[in-house]
Amino acid sequence: MLTGTATSHSDINLHLFADVSESVAIRLLEIGVPHEFHERRVRMDAGRSLNLPALRFEANGRTVNATVFPVDGIRQSPYSPVDGRPMHRADMREVAQLVGDDATQ
Repeated sequence: MLTGTATSHSDINLHLFADVSESVAIRLLEIGVPHEFHERRVRMDAGRSLNLPALRFEANGRTVNATVFPVDGIRQSPYSPVDGRPMHRADMREVAQLVGDDATQ
């Protein structure tokens, strides 16, 4: 179950997992999506933060902030800036429900 403070006007924040962050940028270029590269500081636990590559782009009039974690980053969720606990990550089914896509059901 997803919880949080998002509204219908909030930016979309994605966690992506790739061996090489540039592969995400290349894919966006291939499908014609302009984007900006930047870094995002992510708190992994009480004493450790990481600077990770991130991309910002627009999709259907919404701003998408995609943070690119290493593939093994799927094992540990970063801490939420809202409640300080590990974030719950949505799986493909939960994301499909959020966007109203019945293809995965």
